[in-house]
Amino acid sequence: MICQYHMMNLIQYQSSIQFKTEGGQKKLWDIVRNKWIYVTPEEVVRQCVLWYIIDDKKYSKRLIAVEKSIIYYKVKKRFDIVVFNKKLAPIILVECKNPEVALDQKSLNQIQTYDHIINGQHLWLTNGHENIIFAKAAEDDQIRSLADIPSKQELKKG
Repeated sequence: MICQYHMMNLIQYQSSIQFKTEGGQKKLWDIVRNKWIYVTPEEVVRQCVLWYIIDDKKYSKRLIAVEKSIIYYKVKKRFDIVVFNKKLAPIILVECKNPEVALDQKSLNQIQTYDHIINGQHLWLTNGHENIIFAKAAEDDQIRSLADIPSKQELKKG
């Protein structure tokens, strides 16, 4: 699979995230799950992606799933983010990595594994700085590289 890295600084959305310290532990408010989550570098990336998807791309929070379990050949896995359309078909599958982790073949294999179960129209692998985004053609499952995920409005047009 040919990969094109696209630079998009999602970390700029960190200023939108609400943080607090509780019992000596730093937490952030998850805008989709509506609860406080312990801060990790990957969680910050995940929240930045959520802000981008909701604020810039105009997807509804009600149609986004975060960190849900799936079973792959009897092994429990956990995807980061899936965006659904109004018919609850998965349209975007996102795998978030720590900003210090390079996007590599292992990361690509991971998102492809999740996609075998989820079957999203778009796959997005990000560490907050680098992004690999693919779209799958419905008719033949051919994959093409994209510079960005489509907005909700762009998908309605297509």
